[in-house]
Amino acid sequence: MSPRLKSLLTLLAVLAVVGLWSLESARDLPRERPSLAPLQPAPRFPPPPVLTPPVIPFGVKGVRRVLKAGLTHRYRFDLDTRTAEQLPGAEAGRTWRHSGWSGEVAVTWAGTEGGQHFFVARVKPTWVEDAEPLVDGALRDFRASFERPVYVTQDERGQVVAVHFDLSVGERARRFIRRLVAATQFVAEEGRAWTTQEEDTTGDFEAEYRAGGSAHTYVKTKRRYLRTAVPVWAPSGAGGPGLVVPRPRGHWDFTLDEDGLVREVTGSDVVESGGGATGLPLVRTETRVAMTHLGSEQRAVSTLKDFHAARARWSAEVLSSPETSRALSTESGEQPSSELLQTLARAVSKTNPPSPEQAHALAQAMTTMVGRVERPSFELARALARAVGTTTEPALRDAVGLALGTVVRGLERSEPARAVELLDGLLRRCEARRLDARECLHVLARTGSSRGRDYARRSLADTSPEVRAAATRALGAMKGASIEALLDEVILTDKDAGVREQAATLMAQRVSGPHLRTVAQCLRTEPEPRVRAELVRMLGQVLTVEPLATELLRDVAARDDAEDLRRLASSLLAKEQE
Repeated sequence: MSPRLKSLLTLLAVLAVVGLWSLESARDLPRERPSLAPLQPAPRFPPPPVLTPPVIPFGVKGVRRVLKAGLTHRYRFDLDTRTAEQLPGAEAGRTWRHSGWSGEVAVTWAGTEGGQHFFVARVKPTWVEDAEPLVDGALRDFRASFERPVYVTQDERGQVVAVHFDLSVGERARRFIRRLVAATQFVAEEGRAWTTQEEDTTGDFEAEYRAGGSAHTYVKTKRRYLRTAVPVWAPSGAGGPGLVVPRPRGHWDFTLDEDGLVREVTGSDVVESGGGATGLPLVRTETRVAMTHLGSEQRAVSTLKDFHAARARWSAEVLSSPETSRALSTESGEQPSSELLQTLARAVSKTNPPSPEQAHALAQAMTTMVGRVERPSFELARALARAVGTTTEPALRDAVGLALGTVVRGLERSEPARAVELLDGLLRRCEARRLDARECLHVLARTGSSRGRDYARRSLADTSPEVRAAATRALGAMKGASIEALLDEVILTDKDAGVREQAATLMAQRVSGPHLRTVAQCLRTEPEPRVRAELVRMLGQVLTVEPLATELLRDVAARDDAEDLRRLASSLLAKEQE
């Protein structure tokens, strides 16, 4: 046998022994039963896609809400107001007043005009109490006041511009409607939290919104009143007679649906005034509201044609309109308008221009008469617009601008499209430099319309401090978060102390929260004491609502270079502790 054959046989024997050993070892291991996936029939249709619910951004604005013509939203509401008045020094001198109502309201979007959204509201009261419950015939008469619809206009943020009533609606019904609209008003800005300047039946106030657990829930808190509709003066007090500012408390809970429309409102609002060292009775008014969405349905489309067809019968009222039993009439503003037109014609007469003395008298008369015009006409506003820039007499020129701004602002509530037409025409003349910039800005400051925001913003770069100050005043009359940022920019960057002081003064008249960080920076870097003084006075007004204001005033009282400012800050802190 050859060596090669021997090697081959030896290799085969070794492989046989290894195979037998592996087989014996495998017998001792537990065997796993093979698992086969069950056979599945091939799907006839593809699986449906997974639908992700839409994410609603925080601060849904009105232009992004679902506004569909003919889509009517029905709500059930309850509004209850209780007022307690405590006479000074009289333990048993408290008196109570109660008013309230409940029912259903159907709200339909009617269209957009002049940048405003028109909503038609039809109210069906089921229970009313005003001094005493209304029953039988009295309740039927009250319900008859709502046979005609009520129109409510809002800007794109949801702020109420005006409530339009038929002239036949009585004072009590108008008052109840304004209270309901004010209690359910939701004004939106961007983000999870924001501050707004709003209006209710008491006056202008600062409100704070904060998002709840989701983008659908918000909490609204009334922080402080900036102005009141009917000013009340205290006869006495530690600081002498002065204006009594109501003190608000309470909050509302809002729930929005996936489209950004309000579904539910619940909450209470407490407003106190008087008492203490004012010498006035302590008055405490609590308003509770609850409104729940019942459903939505498609109805016949209600358009603005119905509104325009009976325009002469509508009375536009702001939420803070004085409560009066005086009946409105269609001729309420005609006579003052006619007198004002005649005065205006004499003022701008080219054939017989007035002397400086006559111009001054005409300016005073024009300023007086414009305040009496309750329902400004388009003809009056157009005549004033043509008169702007036709006289060089300062007093008369300012009076014409003041009258135009006031009339356009009033026209914006009743005829927003025509108000926009006049304002846009004025802005075109301003942009073309056919009018003096200060005159344009003077009118814009009176109207308070945000349509002039871009023109006023560009005017902040003018080389003249007077023009920049006028632009600051115009911006200060407008509303919105973008305006707060522009005022901050003015006070931080403008080279003229007078312009910065103007910005500080306006900040004290507006919502305070957005400006506090800028105020803290200016108190450290502002070289002019009078500007810092305006900021210190502003902080003194918000001590009860802004914890940071107390810290900033303490810092001023301890470190400011001006002794007068240190004393002012200390006195404000001491007054707050009393």
